[in-house]
Order: sequence, then C-alpha cells, then structure tokens
Amino acid sequence: MDGSGPGAGASASGRDGRYGANVDAGPQSSVFTPSSGARRDAYPRTNVAATSGFSWAPSQWPMAASLRLAWLATRLLPYRVLFGAGVAWGDLSRRVQPGRWRKTAEHLRRCFPELDAQAIDRLLRANARNYGIGVAEKLIGWWWPVSRLDRLLSGVHGVDVVRHVQQQCRGVLLLVLHTTTMDLCAALLRRQLIVDFTYQPAAHPVIEQAQRRGRTRRDIRPGDGSTPQHDVDTAPIQAHAVRHVIKRLRAGRCVWYAPDRYYAGKTHVIAPLFGQPAATITAASRLASMTGAAVVGLRFWRDRDGRYQLEFSAPWRDFPSADAVADATRINAWIEQAVRQHPAQYRWVHKRFRQPSCSAGHGVLIATTC
Repeated sequence: MDGSGPGAGASASGRDGRYGANVDAGPQSSVFTPSSGARRDAYPRTNVAATSGFSWAPSQWPMAASLRLAWLATRLLPYRVLFGAGVAWGDLSRRVQPGRWRKTAEHLRRCFPELDAQAIDRLLRANARNYGIGVAEKLIGWWWPVSRLDRLLSGVHGVDVVRHVQQQCRGVLLLVLHTTTMDLCAALLRRQLIVDFTYQPAAHPVIEQAQRRGRTRRDIRPGDGSTPQHDVDTAPIQAHAVRHVIKRLRAGRCVWYAPDRYYAGKTHVIAPLFGQPAATITAASRLASMTGAAVVGLRFWRDRDGRYQLEFSAPWRDFPSADAVADATRINAWIEQAVRQHPAQYRWVHKRFRQPSCSAGHGVLIATTC
C-alpha cells in the first residue's frame, strides 16, 4: 500500500535474488470498463473522498484502452511473467528518466555514506527494478482474484495486536511506509483486517477511477468470512481530509497512514532521518492525541521467493508525548530501521529531505502559516 523474518532480506549492496528485495542489486468489481461508469454507489457511502467521476472524452480514451489491456494481461499472465515484465520496465525507466534516478542516487548517497560508488550503483539498479516490479504488483493488487492473491502471502506476524486493541473499542493508526510493494500488500492486508486508507489522488481521472476501485474492492475481506458484508467496506480517505480520519479513528476503525513524506504547507518539525535533518509532519502525533487511537507500525516486504510478509509492531508506548520533535524523531527512527531491512524496496525517489524555505532550524515547530 520489505526473508523469512524482519531481519532477512536485501543488503544495501543489492545482491541478486530471484524475486526478492535483492533484485539485481472472485467478483470482478474492480474491472475498469466504459460501461461501469463512475456510479456513486460503487463506493462506500462514507463521504471521505469525492467520487472521481469523469466523462469519456476522447482525450481519455488512450489511457482507458491502456488500462483495459493492462487488466487483460494482469488477469491472464502468471506472476513469474509479470515479475519479469516489471524488471524490464525498471531497467527501461533508468534509461528514459535519467534525471529521476540521479535524484534517487543523491538520496542513497546521503542515507548510506558508508557505501562506495559501486555499492550505491547496485542499490540504485535494484531499486529501479523494484519500481518496475511495483507497477506489476499494483495491478495484481487491483485485479487478481482473491484465490490467487492468497497464494502470494507467506506470513502475517502480530495481527492479533490490532484485533485486541479494536476489541477495546479503540481505533488503530497503522503507520506504513511508501515502499514499492505497498499496493499489493494493502490488498493482502485487507484479507486480515478491515482497513481505511489515506492516499493522494492520481492526477489523471482514468487512473484515479481505477485506483479507487482497485483499493476498495468488495470481494476482498477478512479471510475468516465472519464479518458482515455491510461492515467490511474500505473507505479511501484523501490525505488532506483530517476530519474524516479523526471520525474513523474515533469509531474504532483501523486507518492506514504513511508518515514518511513531507507535504508542503503542513505543520511539521525538523527531525533527524538517516543522520540528515528532514521536515517531518506531525499529523500522527496529533491524530493519536485527538482520538486516543493506538499507534501500530506495519512493515511489509517481498521475500526472495516472490511471496510477501506483513509484520505488526506492538502498540507504541507513551505515544504521543508532549514533545512534537521527540515524537517525530521516534517516527523517523522507526522509518529508518524499517527501510534498512529492505532498502531496495523503498521509494527513494520521494523528496524526503526537502527543506521548507521558512525553516526555523533543527527541532523547531513550523506552523502551516509560515
């Protein structure tokens, strides 16, 4: 939406692995067709994100046709072929988008100063391939039938922690990372828990429609089948809709939230990440404080055999605190520890270390109005 355990996986040098992080270095409710339209009743009635409907203007036909072909290929081809196509796509991306990968290499050098140039290049190559594989994983999460998805899950660790918290009528703020596997792992997560997702809408309306339908598939529900149909709807919550996140957490829901990006204009502090000062938004602390929700970290990764694992942390103790900088530093420490387990599967291209022009210095709270 990173082995056999949390300590197994890619090294920063990106050794070869067949399917893993070390890559060198039912109902078809989510099918996207013109006839399906953009019905408002196709989504949970939670008022958490406006339905991204659109008219079928000629300018949108090429993208719609491309997605239809992608759907056919994803449904028909085996995982091995889709995986190989992703590797090829990643290699192609390095050639046609050199500027993007130069920026990624800069981030890697800043975060792993102990690596020499050859190790950085191997990690960069592995990361590009994982980006390509991530495109295939996204489509698999959107469109594969549940029976095929289930075969991809290798292990789930600690999910009873979340269930126990919810039995106490508390919400759960589920902290996740922007990894290349996140979209597929989000679908696998929904086979374990009912989860609402915060997300950034896609710029293209056709992709946004497909993304929303794929992430809110009603044929994906907890595998025990014990939850009534009307209770399993997943709500897509746009990242800026804080009130709706608060509402869902106060209702005892589990909300997926990624704190590892900086969004300009948001309240944030400067906190260390990989030894570098990074603008870190404080939303996780404020949401937990306002709702009383438990904060649980979730890691997910692809093993070397091409299967996936989910690992939940214990609820964080003494979080939030009265110190926003201390909370942000704790979150960044968790992010860094998780990323170091499988660095090739992290989305390094994000501008994580961008500094606001009005920064008041390290560890100083910066308001939205600055």
